[in-house]
Amino acid sequence: MRRASLLIILLLACLVGHAQKFFVQAPASQTLSARAQTDSLLAEFGEDFDSQNYKLPISVAASLGKTVRMTAITYRTRDPLGKEILASGLVAYPVKGAFRGTVEVAPFSKEKGRSGSKRLYTLEALPSLLGYVVIIPDTIGYGVSEDEVIPLLLSRNTAQVSADMRQAVREYFLSVGEKRVLPSETSLFGYSLGAPGTLALACHYTAHPELGVKLEQIYLGGGAYDPGLSLRGTFGLGENGFLLFPAITLSLNRWRGLELDPAQLFIGEVLRDFDYIASCRENPADMAQRYGTDVHSYLHPDCFREGYNEDLRRLMKDLENLVVPGPGEDFPHTVPVYVRHSVQDTYVPVECSDRLVQELKKAGHHSVLYRRDRSGTHNETAAKSFLDLLLMLL
Repeated sequence: MRRASLLIILLLACLVGHAQKFFVQAPASQTLSARAQTDSLLAEFGEDFDSQNYKLPISVAASLGKTVRMTAITYRTRDPLGKEILASGLVAYPVKGAFRGTVEVAPFSKEKGRSGSKRLYTLEALPSLLGYVVIIPDTIGYGVSEDEVIPLLLSRNTAQVSADMRQAVREYFLSVGEKRVLPSETSLFGYSLGAPGTLALACHYTAHPELGVKLEQIYLGGGAYDPGLSLRGTFGLGENGFLLFPAITLSLNRWRGLELDPAQLFIGEVLRDFDYIASCRENPADMAQRYGTDVHSYLHPDCFREGYNEDLRRLMKDLENLVVPGPGEDFPHTVPVYVRHSVQDTYVPVECSDRLVQELKKAGHHSVLYRRDRSGTHNETAAKSFLDLLLMLL
């Protein structure tokens, strides 16, 4: 009897020792062939791909690729206010063969309902066809946390949510008896609003060596690393093809407590439909086509008169705290960084990448390769950036 009680105690101790701190469950999964993934890439980007230059390399990648498993997982993390929240994401990995490494992606902005865990597929999962474990958090406001306000521009929270998902994926592999170990070698990728989140994740891993992540390379494209500079560039250009400013306003009100009055920032139909636009239930690019790309048609006239709009002044002041990397932040100075941006980008001004590269080099980081494209839309550069990543990982 005493021996049986001792065995029970030891068993309970083992269960507690293997308690899952992050991973909660894996509600859905599917397998996809390499051809299905690359066909989806071509279909989603469509005419943004130059068929002559890109279809052949993608076909080669598909022929080398593997069948992969796409699994949605839910896990515990923290929201921007530090409160525990249930989040979700997608992990993609080859069904057979050794893992070649890990690729972690902070996803670009999209409408709600199109996160990786909802679709069981996302373009950011492409490196999995080359043998990598690809980790793509939905981020807060998507997937299982879809009822929450998306914390736009809050890149440090994106970093926390991403790092916690990596821990959850490790626990998930253990829970399903996966014999292959999650590699410590990691490449980071982020495009558009995912790029500053990726940069913040690099800083996070550098500041937390106990996590055991070995950064191999960092790829950044079309990112708003300095949100204030991006917004001023939009005002100067007078045009924006991505109607995200209402959602940014809602984000800063919810998570930063700015109490911005939409009526002081917007006019016309955008003010009338502010709640709907800010919810991101529809693609911001599609909404820009409906409501107009000329910012003068929907921003309050005082936004263009320096010093006249108190709400805009407070917003711009707060954005100074959201620059990535910020003062005193750790950054992996020995890890190669690849930056790509088009001078014709009307979503995020190229000056953001100009400033980032300048600041990195000033801080002593000389392993920076900057490709400043003379032509190409935001989406065209995104397509090229995804291909760049695949070629770098081959």
